[in-house]
This record gives sequence, structure tokens and C-alpha cells, in this order.
Amino acid sequence: MDSFAAHQTDCIRDKLERINCELLIVPAGQTGKYQPLDVGVFSVVKRSCETLWMAEQRGQRKSTGNATVDGVNRFSDAYSDLSKETVKSAFEKAIKQYFIYE
Repeated sequence: MDSFAAHQTDCIRDKLERINCELLIVPAGQTGKYQPLDVGVFSVVKRSCETLWMAEQRGQRKSTGNATVDGVNRFSDAYSDLSKETVKSAFEKAIKQYFIYE
């Protein structure tokens, strides 16, 4: 996970321990190096989610009034809109970076 403080709480650590999972923190400012797909794929989905949320706030997109349901709907729509070309390009860049810089 990234170094966001909420990812490093006792609650998160306890849950990970219960499911036998080790917490690995990506150093601040190093996401592009250690999680290149986060930059190339998930950042695109996150931006799309933000755009969809803003459309809800302006009344241009339907909202259920339930924050969880709306969030899941936004993510689902944003992920569905992700193009194959974006994913392919991100993987190609990640592979190139790994083999060139590591």
C-alpha cells in the first residue's frame, strides 16, 4: 500500500494478520517506480471516478443517496470505461521500466 496513514492503523494491521497477509508500504514518492500500474491504470480509474462524482454533485448523474452504493457504481462505471489500449500501454511501460531500471 502507499504510505497514507490510514493504511497503517492497528485495525488494518490486525485484519491483515487475521488473513495471513503482510503489509508492504511503498515509500512516499516512489509509486511510479514500485507500482507503475497504479500510475498507468488505476490513476485513470480514480480520475474517472472523480469526474463521475462531480457530475453527481452537479445533478448531471443519478445518485442513489447511499454513499457506498454510489461509490461502487462510480468505480464500476469508471473501470468499465477503461480502454484496452490504456491497460496495454501501462503494462508495456511497466515492463520496459522494470527491465531498464531495475
